[in-house]
Amino acid sequence: MCRECGCGEEAALVCEQCGGHMVLVDGVPICTACGARGQPEEAAHAAHHHGHAHGAGAYAGRPDDLTRLRVLLPHWLEHNEEHLRDLRAWAKTARDLGQGQAADLLERAVEQMEAANQELAAALDALGR
Repeated sequence: MCRECGCGEEAALVCEQCGGHMVLVDGVPICTACGARGQPEEAAHAAHHHGHAHGAGAYAGRPDDLTRLRVLLPHWLEHNEEHLRDLRAWAKTARDLGQGQAADLLERAVEQMEAANQELAAALDALGR
């Protein structure tokens, strides 16, 4: 879903500096590859006026790796939570379809992903959130 306007369109923010994938952190586009930061109003403008080809606009400079890690960890946690919701739903569907072994394996994957998220959250805490 387009996180700029909530329109439901598949959309992605692309870094104008390196072409990397950008994520929104508190409404600010940040490149996961080079750490460049975009302006939120420019990303929103691109979303509404350029067919959802979101551009990131001007950048405030490249943050250091520690800053980038502090940006990436919350993104990974949020992204994993989205996958967890889907995996739980599909595990239930598999069980309802009489596919107990597949359901068991999906539920085990959920447990492992939850454990991974606990480790990611601990890493973020260790960085001083």
